[in-house]
Amino acid sequence: MERSSNNNGSRSCFPTERGVQMNVIATDLDRTLIPNGSHRQTKNAMSLFKKLIKKNKTTLIFVTGRNERLLRDGIARYSLPTPKFAVALVGTLVYKFENGKLKEDASWKAVLAKEWRNLTRKDIARVLSGIKGIKQQELSKLNDFKQSYYVPLSIKPSSLLSKVRAKLRAKKIKATLIYSVDVNRKIGLLDVMPPSGNKQAALEHVLKKIFKTQRKEKNKVMFAGDSGNDIHALTSGYFGVLVKNASPSVKEKLLEIAKKKKLKGRVYIAKGNFVEPHSGKLLNGNYVSGIIEGAYRFGIFK
Repeated sequence: MERSSNNNGSRSCFPTERGVQMNVIATDLDRTLIPNGSHRQTKNAMSLFKKLIKKNKTTLIFVTGRNERLLRDGIARYSLPTPKFAVALVGTLVYKFENGKLKEDASWKAVLAKEWRNLTRKDIARVLSGIKGIKQQELSKLNDFKQSYYVPLSIKPSSLLSKVRAKLRAKKIKATLIYSVDVNRKIGLLDVMPPSGNKQAALEHVLKKIFKTQRKEKNKVMFAGDSGNDIHALTSGYFGVLVKNASPSVKEKLLEIAKKKKLKGRVYIAKGNFVEPHSGKLLNGNYVSGIIEGAYRFGIFK
């Protein structure tokens, strides 16, 4: 996981790992691929990423908390490269891009409906209605399989999650609970979804379609993220890259889980001060620069 130094002892390029050939980058959008956080982005890094995606014939998957409208808006506003698939609303929707249009994957919807015994997020809202302090998010951020709340930072996450689990358990409802923090808005975020309603499970569903196999192609996939709700995918066994602009607490948590899962060499935190070998461009490790740095680290870009 260490960088190799060039002659000046500071800027560096990574050697690729022999025998490893990957062809998929799956990436979160906000504050990972999209530079909409408080950290500085490297100028023209997105254009460089587009060129490298094309040069290396890489399949791109977006994995995001955005809904369809915001997904389209992000692609247009930030001139993002076009992905082959998109996992939206943190894993509760899957789309395929065909001729510039988004086509929803009905088979994924069926998986989630079965797990919740045909209950919807409205049923979940009723079960959790007695918990004080949390506020339901806007309808545009919800769907049948995603019930989400804003949580004041004064509420201890572990205490809140215990209360939510207890109420769901009383109704025999199994769920994935994901807590994260919007650092820009300084507010906690809680998502309640079916067991497979998460980025990792939805991504694996998509990868099976791409590779046409039930076997995990761990050495052909790299996932990039920046927040707490990316940790499941980052530590799922694929190559994982956390961009430099991630918060210190997320970096600490990622390393802790990676160590516990014995993922040495498969999880990397972008450091910045990285020179892209073809253009000579110095990348600072934030946002898409961190994705490029990680892609060279794991050999997906050559």
